Amino acid sequence: LTAHLGDVPGGVPDQTDKMFRRIAPLARRIWRDAAGATAVSSFVKELAETAYSREVRRIVNGIDLSDSPLDAAPPHQPCQLVFIGRLNPQKNPVFFIDALAQIRGLPWTLTFIGDGPLMGEVKAAITRHRLEDRIALTGWLAPAQVHAFLTTGDILCMPSVSEGLPIVGIEALKFGLAIVASDIPGLRDVIDHGVNGFRVPVGDLEGFAKKLRQLLENEATLSAMKRASWEKARRFDLSCVAHEYAHVLAEAVEGARPQAPNLKAVPKNGKR
Repeated sequence: LTAHLGDVPGGVPDQTDKMFRRIAPLARRIWRDAAGATAVSSFVKELAETAYSREVRRIVNGIDLSDSPLDAAPPHQPCQLVFIGRLNPQKNPVFFIDALAQIRGLPWTLTFIGDGPLMGEVKAAITRHRLEDRIALTGWLAPAQVHAFLTTGDILCMPSVSEGLPIVGIEALKFGLAIVASDIPGLRDVIDHGVNGFRVPVGDLEGFAKKLRQLLENEATLSAMKRASWEKARRFDLSCVAHEYAHVLAEAVEGARPQAPNLKAVPKNGKR
């Protein structure tokens, strides 16, 4: 078994708690009998071990580093902010626009990549704060287009209220973006607070704006965090992650092989 955030009780409680209550006996049996169990983040590992009382190995999501730049790019002028994700309550996009309104006096632009049920509210917030000339809404883009924006980005902003281990966060590491995000368990494998970004309490509007301001006003700090992200990406090298999964699968196969009979237990007459 490999578990992501929504695959375990407590991961996305508002969406899945009712379902997990219904399937609890079946789920416990499946987890009990699995030859191996992994989770994509430290947080999901903790949730799975608590729910199913068994050992779970953390194997993080991996990415292909073959197209990684040779180093993190220096900060751009103006600073390029990036938001990527579905525009829904989990990703908290309207909160993010409200935070940006507090730093309107600083030089930045934002590319908003994604779409979803809150698009109307996002547009209304942008208009309300008169940020139309600072924010570009692209809708969904192909992966190559997303990578192009990450290549020219400086700070990935993730104000989410919950995450497992988002690939977009790992991709941002590869392209050398600092990250300002909510302090939620699913992002702790991606962000070393104060090293390659900042984690802010969920819903702390002033705190989120303050950390963005800190980076926008200090080019040396932003440059150091961008390089720290680029270096951290090596921990998520897809080839290493694949090797870890291969090891788990090999252990599962070995454990499932039938054991040789205990010949000492066979009577001398050959009958059992």
